[in-house]
Amino acid sequence: YKNLWETIAANKEWRGELQNRKKDGSLFWEAVSISPILNQEGEKTHYIAIKEDITEKKATEQKLLEAHKISKLATFELHWESRQFHVSENMATIYGYDDTMELSFEEWFEFVYLEDRPMIIEMMNTAIGNRISEIDVSFRIVRKSDKAVRWIHVVGEILKDSSGEPTTLIGTSRDITEIKEYEYQLIAAKEKAEESNRLKNAFLQNLSHEIRTPLNGIIGFSELLNDPDLTKDDIVEYTNIIMERGWQLTAIINDILAISAIETGQEKIYNEEFNINELLQNHIRIFEMQAVAKGLDLRLESKLSSSCVKIISDKSKISQILNNLTNNALKFTSKGEIAIGCSAKDEMLEFCVKDTGIGIDKSKLEVIFERFAQADDFIRRDFGGTGLGLSICKGFVQLMGGAIWVESEKGKGTEFHFTIPFTPVRDTVSNNEKKIDPDKNEKINVLVAEDEENNFLVLELILNKLKCNIFRAVNGKEAIKICNENSIDLVLMDIKMPEMDGYTAALKLKETHPLLPVVAQTAHAEQNEIQHFRHAFDAYITKPFTQEKIRQIIAEFQRKG
Repeated sequence: YKNLWETIAANKEWRGELQNRKKDGSLFWEAVSISPILNQEGEKTHYIAIKEDITEKKATEQKLLEAHKISKLATFELHWESRQFHVSENMATIYGYDDTMELSFEEWFEFVYLEDRPMIIEMMNTAIGNRISEIDVSFRIVRKSDKAVRWIHVVGEILKDSSGEPTTLIGTSRDITEIKEYEYQLIAAKEKAEESNRLKNAFLQNLSHEIRTPLNGIIGFSELLNDPDLTKDDIVEYTNIIMERGWQLTAIINDILAISAIETGQEKIYNEEFNINELLQNHIRIFEMQAVAKGLDLRLESKLSSSCVKIISDKSKISQILNNLTNNALKFTSKGEIAIGCSAKDEMLEFCVKDTGIGIDKSKLEVIFERFAQADDFIRRDFGGTGLGLSICKGFVQLMGGAIWVESEKGKGTEFHFTIPFTPVRDTVSNNEKKIDPDKNEKINVLVAEDEENNFLVLELILNKLKCNIFRAVNGKEAIKICNENSIDLVLMDIKMPEMDGYTAALKLKETHPLLPVVAQTAHAEQNEIQHFRHAFDAYITKPFTQEKIRQIIAEFQRKG
């Protein structure tokens, strides 16, 4: 510590290792680099430190050091002519035989592990041929007493007579099994770090490609829409491509946010009551067009009985898991079918997504759930993807208290299964209320609180199609003022706005206009954000949203009157 301050006080960089103490009192090791920051006059103004926690590395090194200290050392002499060993008493302990000080070379050779014997014979022949004068070798033996395989390190010197012929090999022998084990641990940790680094690099390269691909489509076809000679069919085609690429980009961003939340422990469970069969049927409808376009049969294979379709669980996470698994099935299946099902087994719900696609090699079945990993490099090249989808599925399933696994055979399809705790809700009230189409009802007054011009323009075009009278506010204060001065039927409220945010405005509106439905339409799409803001709103829509979602919201609040 004294040397540290002397070094940086002399305007030099200090590097070293320190043992430090955490707030909870526990000790840890860190590798530290500290440099002084000088102003134009050469005076120190700050110090900058870069630190790395090396506690685990130090612990392994300490174990290695201790293993070196406690390994017993045996001395020996091997006389060339008689082929007899004279050994110290520690030799018997290391090799696990009766305490005898005499041992023939043949008797000793029987201890050597079968696969290591050729190496020992070659070394001895080299020594006899007078081509080496020292030996330093590690090999395995099989102990006589317990048949345990142990690593032995031998260092020796070959003594020669006046004519230069070898006469005696003298040396030391010690058990280094623990040292080898710690070395293997260090090597395994290094290989794991290198593999993790390789996967991260591949992921970043692939992510760049995955983001640029939809962006290229969005920018390219948006530019083409400016062509005055486009036909109506061209406009429809280009617009559909832009929308498809936009949703593709949204999915990538959602994956990155999801894996980040899982890795940092910020992802939480948000349970709600919902109908699992309705979720599955909606899921089929969402992917039906993609399946038809590829000539695939997409079907709901099994669902819960009507007596227990309402459950309490995290609807959003179940949907995302099913989305990821179904997207994979569609991506890797060129003919046949995709079947999705759900069944109750004991106290768990088991979901299944199976396809007749390319399948997965058995050696890769565990790897595919690791983040950034994909079953084969050609999959990343030919099919794309970030390599995060299955890792997110695994993280969500484990967070909900379930398990996920895969059954597959190369070329014959794949089945993904996952379970979650089953908490059914008995439904005692039937709901036969008819939903209303907003196109067939009188105009309603809708206030759009949105400060961003393009976002307002999108909502304005959608609401005009739904024959709504549109009011606009660019902040929370304006929204409250308009509601006080006009007969507003519904508010579509952005949350992040200047002067007064939408969350604060919604709470104030609930005090003065308790029956006025206020719907959040916002880019705050993370589950923790939704849970924080949700109580101030009657419904919650995350950006980007579709025209159909706005239509459903309008219809829902018209139905409720």
